[in-house]
Amino acid sequence: MKFYYANPQPERFVEEVRRIAAGGGFDKVETHLVLATFLGRVIAANPALASMWFEQLADLAGPARDALHMAAWLSQTAEARAWLQREHADPRALGPAPDVLSGPIDHPSRLDIAWAYYFATGDARAVRRVVSALGFMNDVGAAERFKASAQTAEDRARALNDGIFQAASWSLAALAQEHPPLIAMYEQLVDDNELDPTERIALAITLQKLVPDRWSVHIDPQAGTARIDRKR
Repeated sequence: MKFYYANPQPERFVEEVRRIAAGGGFDKVETHLVLATFLGRVIAANPALASMWFEQLADLAGPARDALHMAAWLSQTAEARAWLQREHADPRALGPAPDVLSGPIDHPSRLDIAWAYYFATGDARAVRRVVSALGFMNDVGAAERFKASAQTAEDRARALNDGIFQAASWSLAALAQEHPPLIAMYEQLVDDNELDPTERIALAITLQKLVPDRWSVHIDPQAGTARIDRKR
């Protein structure tokens, strides 16, 4: 699935769904929507093949079938809607699907959903959504402090924000090391000044790690300021 958009192979759709099902991938609650998001984008990009895929996967059962229903719903294609009607799916699956790239990032799993969307499509909006989680940089260390805190709702929320930030920061760096086009995308985001100040500094720090010969960030903790330098 990783970076599928760069070398799409829709002819493997049925084979890969069966592979995931055999490996128990659809059984994990935390990955159910992630996989459905990816599969839904592949269905949306290949509506002419969708009916054949659904027919070939007619024997799926349990969580795998539920995930395929969700993927069909998320695709919002006429072919998927017709299949869901024949399947007597949950009536809610016949209505408008949510935009998985909207809403607050209130759990690390939403980052995985955004990356699944990107892997399937190459859509920069999905990467921008992950970058938005860097806005939690001010909560770095909150997860560790939570252990000795009064563990109020605010303490818990900031600890979660810390976890989301760490997951976003790690994934942005790790995936860019595998897929250089992401680096160019990050650089464009920083250069365009469309990010809020915290997001921009945090993303520049990621770029400093990835391409230290081009990017550097200078932070003055006493003044609470930061400067980004880029070599052209």
